[in-house]
Amino acid sequence: MSGIFYLLGLRFPPPVVGDSGAEIEPNVNAYEVVDESKEPSEKPFMSKIISIQCGVGHETHGQSASKAAVKACRQAIEFTSMPQLSDLVPKEFDEVRLSVTLAVPPAYKDNIDLRMVRKVFPHGKLQFNIQDGGMLTPSGVMIEDLGDTCDEMIMVCAAVTIGY
Repeated sequence: MSGIFYLLGLRFPPPVVGDSGAEIEPNVNAYEVVDESKEPSEKPFMSKIISIQCGVGHETHGQSASKAAVKACRQAIEFTSMPQLSDLVPKEFDEVRLSVTLAVPPAYKDNIDLRMVRKVFPHGKLQFNIQDGGMLTPSGVMIEDLGDTCDEMIMVCAAVTIGY
């Protein structure tokens, strides 16, 4: 739990709640990872694009590319409201497709926990595309108690394409 949210007793990220008021656990198994070395399939993952949102996340201590990716994805979608999404998508919310491109520093690319990142998105089928990018920069201090193994700060960029 982070900063002000901890002080206020709020969960961050907030839980996803269904119509009955019960908390919904996102389907963390419903995603695929794009392997750019393979030939693309004949059927595209998404035929219609509704919106593209971008975000940047950083992890100052602990060198967790997963946490930086979660922050980037949250930033990309947290101020987005699409009240007519159900009118635009031909079927139910389950037909919503999200293509998430993450630009991650190459040294940390293989350390992303996509199950953690998947929890950011409450609905839809996901496709992850992880590519070289992001940024590493010195944080100026290494604090072992915060999980640091070096003084690197990791930045991850995310582009979230929403469609069906």
